[in-house]
Formats: sequence, C-alpha cells, structure tokens
Amino acid sequence: MTLLLSSTVLFSQEKGHYLSVGGTLGSSKLTYSLQNGEGKVKSGLGYGGKLGYSYFFSKHFGVGTGLGISAYRTTAHFDYDIKFNDLIDDEGDDYNRIVSLRDWKERQKTTFIEIPLLFQFQYKFGKYEGFGLYANLGIKAQIPVSSGYEVTNGTMENQGEYHKWGEPILYGMPNHGYGTTEPRPSGDVKLKTGFAATASLGFLVSLTRIIDLQVGAYCDYGFTNKKKEEIGSIVYLDDQSNNQYRSLLTSTDIGKVRSLSVGGELGLRFKLDGSSREPRKQAKARDAAEEQAKREADEAEKAAVAVRAKRDAERADKQEAAADKRAADLNDRLKNIEDLLKQSLSGGRPGGRSGGHVIRMPGDDVDTIHTSFEADVLFETGSSKLQPRFRQMLIPLVQILQENPMTTIDIIGHTDDVGSLDFNQRLSTQRAQEVSNFLISMGVNRRQIGRVVGRNFSVPVATNATPEGRAKNRRVDILMYVDKN
Repeated sequence: MTLLLSSTVLFSQEKGHYLSVGGTLGSSKLTYSLQNGEGKVKSGLGYGGKLGYSYFFSKHFGVGTGLGISAYRTTAHFDYDIKFNDLIDDEGDDYNRIVSLRDWKERQKTTFIEIPLLFQFQYKFGKYEGFGLYANLGIKAQIPVSSGYEVTNGTMENQGEYHKWGEPILYGMPNHGYGTTEPRPSGDVKLKTGFAATASLGFLVSLTRIIDLQVGAYCDYGFTNKKKEEIGSIVYLDDQSNNQYRSLLTSTDIGKVRSLSVGGELGLRFKLDGSSREPRKQAKARDAAEEQAKREADEAEKAAVAVRAKRDAERADKQEAAADKRAADLNDRLKNIEDLLKQSLSGGRPGGRSGGHVIRMPGDDVDTIHTSFEADVLFETGSSKLQPRFRQMLIPLVQILQENPMTTIDIIGHTDDVGSLDFNQRLSTQRAQEVSNFLISMGVNRRQIGRVVGRNFSVPVATNATPEGRAKNRRVDILMYVDKN
C-alpha cells in the first residue's frame, strides 16, 4: 500500500514550496506465482500515511519527495503436494513420503517505509481558481520494516509409499505417523528493499489561500523482486523426520515477489512561503462593489438627464434666441479649449506624436471635455513623479483654467493589471495627486479641482493581455466641466 499526495487552490497555482500530509486506503498485496501448485494470491485491505514536500518551479509543474509508511495484506490460498524420496523408517524399511497441503491459507503482513521521487502537475479552473486537477508520476523506494506470516486454514496430509511391497503404492500404513493434521504455524520473514513505479490523479479544492484539499486515486507497482532468501521447499523434514513449515516468502515454491496497490487518497497541502494572490472573498467583494457603483452611476446619470431635460423644456420658448447666440459663442470657446488641449498632448514629444486623446461630450447645461494623458509620457515607469521635460504638456490646461474660472476638473489615475491591487491603487492615486499639485503650483485655483482619485486597473479601456493594450490602460484622465450658462 502507498500514499501519494501531490505537493501540488484558491489561487494555489503559484510557484513556491509546499508541505502535504494525508493518507490512503485501498487494495494491496505481494504478488507472486506458485511454481508447482494450484491456488490464488488475493489482495487485502491496505493503508498508509505520508509527509510530503514539493517545489513548483512554474505555474503548473513541479517536483516532490517525502517520507511515507504503508501496510500490505496478502492471502495465498492453495493446494500443494511435496514428495520426499528414499527415506528409512524406524524398522529399517525404505519408503517415500508425500505431504499434501489441502485448502491451505497463508496470510502475510508487510509494512514498508517509502521514499518517493515525483514529477507533479496541477491545473486550476475558473476566475477564482477554487477547483482543479493534479497528477503525479514517479518512482519510490520501498524499505521493509516488518513482515510476517500466519497459517489460518487447511490440513496437512501425510502418506507413505513402501518400495518392498512394490506396486500398487500403499498408503495409510499403521504405526508410522501417517494421517491428517491441522497445524497453524506463524513467524517473521525478511524481505529486501525494492522499487516501485507510482502514479496518482485527483481533484484539488481550495480551502484558503494557502491550504488545499486533495482527493484522488493512486496505483503503485513494484518492478523489483523483494524476496531476500530462498531456503527450500515450503515443507521440510527435521532430524526426526517430522514435518516442518516455512513461509511461501522464503521458499523455492514461488517466483519473484513484487508489490501491487491501488486505492484512494485524501490529504491537505500547505503553501510554506504564503500566497501573494488576492483572497477569493476580497476579490468577489471588490467585483460586487464595482458592479454596484456602475449601477448607481447609471441611475444617477439617468436622473440627471431627466432633470436637465425638464429644465431645458421650460426655458426653451423664452430663451431660444439667446441660447442660440450663447451656443455659438460657447462652441467657439470650447473649440479653442479643445485645440489647446490637443496641442498640449503633442508638446515635448518627438515628431509631435500625440500623448493621449481629447473627447468632447456635449450636454444640456455642461459640456464635458475628456482629456486622457498617457502615463508613460508624464511619468517614469512605476513612478508618480512628473518628468520635468513633459510638464509643459500641462501648461495649456493651466491657461484654460485661469481664463475660465467657472470651469472645474476631476483628475483620475489609472493603471494596467500588472502587480497587486494595493500597489496599483496607490500608484494611480499618487499620479492623480501629482498632476493636481503641479496645476496648483502653476496658479490654478484649488476650488476648480474637484475629485482627485485613483481607479487602479478597475476601468480598463483596452485589453490587458497585450503590451499595447496595457500601455493604453496606463493613463491620467482629466474631466473638464464647462458650464454653458
């Protein structure tokens, strides 16, 4: 019997070191063949336990070893005849003796210490990786620490064949000890260390970020002979010509002795160096909060649109002409603002290549001009400090705010999804604050700056699966609100 626990789930698909503990239960036996008899070698209930260590050098692949103990149970049920020739009885007569084992059962118990060497695989499913598969393949050394046998059933029949009477053979001669007995011998035997091929396959269930439950099946097959000595036939005669019995495991009446075990395994695995992944509950809570925020924003926008529509309808008849003129004047002013912002995006860049984009979103009372600056232009990689040579890109924004004191802005920082949530939240917030500080230092009124927030990687504008997409997601958005009234 063996134990194979992969030092293979919430989020356990990480490189690192693992410790596993567990046990197995199944069918096990020492397998061998009878040379001159008829019978069967049956399996018994086997069990085991193990402490394992694994190192995963990539997301899915690793190696493992450990120390285990396993118990094998075997029952040999057979009929067997052994003939002893040219014997002399107490009266000096020559004879042959035939000893027959009938309905004979020998039970064998063996315990091994096992040291495996495994190649391991794991794969997790789903957004939160709470369920997956594991597999192990390798070899193990099996070191016997105890082995014994016990006869539990059967009879031993003794018959004689006397030469001086010739044929037919005469059996059951009186006064010579012939007849039937029911001995129940038992004892210890010695086996030698061997090697077995081992494999297992099962399911992984994440209990916490660092603890996994493993449930699977295994198979072990010994490919080396574990018989240590062959003394002679299973039955022999002592100096007084009495029948003596030795175990099948030390006799010449069986072939090579190998191990075979199949069954189920159950265990726990612990990540020794901790997990850097976000906890599943926290990730779910964050997703739910973002969905709720989006729904609330949509509802607020719908309510705002309804209010503005009602107000515009009431004013429409009285202010149509004045509104047309103001609209024309405002359009010119907004066009100038857009041109200045677009000009600022190419400032200080080779060939005038744009460092972002400007989108104007007209409204009933307020027009919003959305300007997106590439973070890779304004900041060093992974830093929140503005690059001096690109500060001039923000100068047109200073001019616009100073010339339009009723205009307000929101500053929002964004990142890609490389790195942890905490790191990206901190970086996006610091970058937004750095832009705000620069504008104030250049003379912008603090009251014109509304929200200054970081959104980490929660609001992407492109895929994070490519370098180009991640570059678009690293940005600072400035939402400028220009009142038309």
